[in-house]
Amino acid sequence: MLAWSAIVAAAIGSEVPRAPLVAGSIVAGLIFVASAMCIRYAQPRWMLFWIIFIGTAARLFLIAVPPVRQSDYVRYLWDGLVVTHGFDPWAQSPAAALSGKSAGLPAGLHALALRHPNLIKRINHNKLPTIYPPVSEAVFAAAAYMAPASAVALKWWLLLFDAGTAAVIWLTLRRLCLPSCWLLLYWWNPVVINSFANEAHLDAIVVFFTALFFFLFISGYLFRAAITLSLAIGAKFWPLVLTAVIIRRYWQAPRRLAAALAILTLSTLIVLSPMLATGPRAFISVQAYASYWQANDLIFRLISHFWSLLITSWFAAQFGSRVTVIAIYSIAVILVLWRRPRGERDLITRGLLLVALIFLLSPTEFPWYYTWMVPMLAVSPRLSILLWSSTLGLYHMVYIDPALIWVEHLPVILLFLLEAAIPAFRWFPCASAANDAPRIDISGALK
Repeated sequence: MLAWSAIVAAAIGSEVPRAPLVAGSIVAGLIFVASAMCIRYAQPRWMLFWIIFIGTAARLFLIAVPPVRQSDYVRYLWDGLVVTHGFDPWAQSPAAALSGKSAGLPAGLHALALRHPNLIKRINHNKLPTIYPPVSEAVFAAAAYMAPASAVALKWWLLLFDAGTAAVIWLTLRRLCLPSCWLLLYWWNPVVINSFANEAHLDAIVVFFTALFFFLFISGYLFRAAITLSLAIGAKFWPLVLTAVIIRRYWQAPRRLAAALAILTLSTLIVLSPMLATGPRAFISVQAYASYWQANDLIFRLISHFWSLLITSWFAAQFGSRVTVIAIYSIAVILVLWRRPRGERDLITRGLLLVALIFLLSPTEFPWYYTWMVPMLAVSPRLSILLWSSTLGLYHMVYIDPALIWVEHLPVILLFLLEAAIPAFRWFPCASAANDAPRIDISGALK
C-alpha cells in the first residue's frame, strides 16, 4: 500500500497524505505485534521460509519507489558524489559548495555543486557540513560509484546491510537455541522495513555492525567483536555506549579487558581517522546536533519544560536539561549493569536496555532510531519495545498536533516500567530458559 501510494503521489506531483500514512503505519504495527505474539515458541520449519518471503517481498516493493516524506537520503547522495570525486565531505557544507564563496573551497567541488543545484537545495540543513562518520560515507560513495545521485542504488546497498543483519540474527538465535521464527521480530518489523527500504536511512549500516558485534561477542571472539564495534561507531557514534557491556562482562579479567579496550580504541581511531584529519570543523554538525536538535520526544520535553520554569535563558535551560538527562542515563547504566550477567542472552538484554534508554531519554526520538534496538529485541523480546513499532507511526502527525506525543510514547513507557517491576508480565520466555538449554555451537565456521 505504501509503495502504491508513493507511485501515485509521484505521478501527480504531490506527497503521500499524512493521515493514510499514519493509519497504515499503526495498522501494520498492530498486525506485526499480533504476529510476534504468535511465534513465542517454536513453529513449523516452513514458517521460517514464509517469514523470509514476506519480509523480502515488502522490501522489494519499496526499493524502486521514491522515499515518502523523508529527505535525509538526499544528503547521503550528495556526500557520495563528494567522496567519489575525491573531496573531503566534512570540510565544506553543500550550500557553501554551491555558492562558491567559502574560504578554501576547491574549484572542482564548486563545479560539482553547480551540476547538482536541485540536489543541494533539497538537503536538510545544507548550510552545515555532513555529520556522518567515515564508514557511512564509504557506503554512500559505493552507491554513488554504482549510480551517481541514485536513491535506488543507495537502497540496494542498504538492503545488503539489512539482509546481513537478518542473517546475523538467525545465527544468534541458533546459537542461543531460540526459535528461528523469532527472526520475524526484525524481518517483519514495519519500522525497519519503512526506515530502510522506503526512507533509505543509513541506520541499516550501524544496525548490521551492532548485530555482528553481539554475535561475535557471545561467541567468544572478543577482539574481533571489538573491531566490529569500532566499525559500528564509524557508521554512527552511538554504539560507543555498548563498550559498557564489554567492561561489565570482563570486569574480573582485567588483562583481557585492557587488551579489548586497547584494540577497540585503536581500531576506532583508525576508522575515524579521515574525519579526525579534517580537524575541529568536521565536528561542527555534531556540536549543532547535540545543542539544538529536538523532535518527537516526551521525557526530554518534560525535563526541558521543568528547567524553563526555573531559568528564563533558553540556552541555560537546554544545558540544564541535557545535563539532567546525562545524569539520569548514567544512573540507569549503573542499575542495568550492576548485577553480573547470567549468560550470553543476558548480555544482549543489557545492551537492549542501554540502547532503549538512549532512545527514551533522547531529545530526538525519530522512528528510524528505533531500529537500533530491533536486532537485540529479536533475541530478547519485550512487549513494551515491540509496541513502539505501532505507535511510532504517529510521528508524522505530531507536528500538527503535539499532544499526540503522549499517545506515541506513554503506553510504551508505562508497559516498560510494568515489565521492570513484574518480570512475569513479559510475554516471551525469560532469558534463563534459553541459557539453561543445550547450546548449538556454530561459531566454528568463523575460525
